[in-house]
Amino acid sequence: VFPPAGEAPWATARVLLGPLADAPGLAGLAPAVLARLATVLPAVRDAFPALPPADGDEWAVVEAARAAVEEVAAEVPVLVVVASATRADPMTRRLLLALARRLPVPGVCLATSAPADEMAEAAEWAPLLDLPTLHRIDVAELAPVAEAAPLAQAAPPAAATRRRPMLLVA
Repeated sequence: VFPPAGEAPWATARVLLGPLADAPGLAGLAPAVLARLATVLPAVRDAFPALPPADGDEWAVVEAARAAVEEVAAEVPVLVVVASATRADPMTRRLLLALARRLPVPGVCLATSAPADEMAEAAEWAPLLDLPTLHRIDVAELAPVAEAAPLAQAAPPAAATRRRPMLLVA
């Protein structure tokens, strides 16, 4: 799920990144980076109350969020899933693009969907279409959610492992 067009900056990312606030590995980030991340995820400041005031511009916050995903991924695998990414708020789109440009990153998997016509019309996504790490799947039509639910219920449970993957979904 993503917020409708015109939603507040970072609205999708707040939902998407919420599990990072208490994720393993986050403490490995510099206090200044954590302070920038806390501007998007206030729970980070709750977890690290001695953080300095946040500094930097919007791009510094994007880089802090990207660094947080990568730092957590060094401890546990992180799967980032965003449906209709072209419709997410601008700051979340910047974050997704920053993540995608750095792939492959060990432990990080980024999966997004977008209508082909919206992807073609959005100039910001054009550089990604040529990335060698991008695996594009064109889907003519997806089944309605009600039809897909039995498939999800029939899937076998994941085997227990020492490193549980983190799933970030918006």
